[in-house]
Amino acid sequence: KLFSQLKTLEQEILLQDEKLYKKTWAWNDFLGWYDVENILSQEELQKIKATAEYFQRFEKVIVIGIGGSYLWAKALLEALKPNFWDEKIIFAWFQLDSSYLKDLLKYLAKKDYGIVVISKSGTTLEPALSFRMLLKDLHSKYSKDEVSKRVVAITDKNKWILKDLATKNGFQTFVIPDDIWWRYSVLTPVWLLPIAIAWY
Repeated sequence: KLFSQLKTLEQEILLQDEKLYKKTWAWNDFLGWYDVENILSQEELQKIKATAEYFQRFEKVIVIGIGGSYLWAKALLEALKPNFWDEKIIFAWFQLDSSYLKDLLKYLAKKDYGIVVISKSGTTLEPALSFRMLLKDLHSKYSKDEVSKRVVAITDKNKWILKDLATKNGFQTFVIPDDIWWRYSVLTPVWLLPIAIAWY
């Protein structure tokens, strides 16, 4: 009986694996992570490297996101960082605490910094608030042209508020693929750009 059950389970696993491979599985619109080698082109990887190299000139880089948009990078940096490392990356994530935001601005008052904002839509409250606050701070210090060189948006390819804002202000952008959920974003610019900036 046990052998029969295992055989049935094996057949079911093989069936589901075939559905994944052929993308006939439920939720097949979100299976972009399955084809790892096709997630990023060589051109996109070179763009990530060039952006990371440029952002290395800043004293600090603020990564703004929530949930899956920052957790992979934050976890890896915390796991592998050496002792007594002067961190370049600051994660300004799901904070609505006014004292935190006030302290962050105070800390950055004399820092030379850039921003990486990660949001599919740009409408999620916590990162939207942090981003607009820091963007206002940058505009108080630099010209519009200089601010555009200090902000990168990782967002939707064609639509939503953050994409429109990035286009209007001339921010460099990277695309969050439509068919990859946040928890599978580890091999997209969402994860790769912050890591590349930290370790370039």
